[in-house]
Amino acid sequence: MPTALSVETEITTFLARHNLDAARFCAIVGPIISSTKLSQAFNDFKPLEAPQAEAARKTMNAIDRLVELCEPLPLSLRNPTVIRKLLKAMEDNLLTIDVRIHKDDWEREI
Repeated sequence: MPTALSVETEITTFLARHNLDAARFCAIVGPIISSTKLSQAFNDFKPLEAPQAEAARKTMNAIDRLVELCEPLPLSLRNPTVIRKLLKAMEDNLLTIDVRIHKDDWEREI
C-alpha cells in the first residue's frame, strides 16, 4: 500500500513547481503557518499540525486552480497580498478570468 506524501514534502514540491519561496507561501496561507513553523517542519524538528497542514493544502489547491485558470498567461506569485485577494475572490465566486486564444494561433511558431 503506497504511503501518502507528508504535507512538508507536498509543500516543498509545490514551492519548486511555482518558483515560490517559503516566506511568501506562509504570507499567502495566512497567520496559521509562520515561516518559523514551516522551517521547523522542513528540518524535521516539529511537523505541521493538522490545521496547518489543512490550510497549506487548501492554499496549494487554490493556487494551482488560479494558475490553471490563467493559462497560458504566466501568473506571478510574488505579491502575497494580491494573491490572497485573488484567492478570496475566487473562493467567493467573484473572480472572472477569460483568457482566449485560438488553438491554431497559439500553436503557430513565431
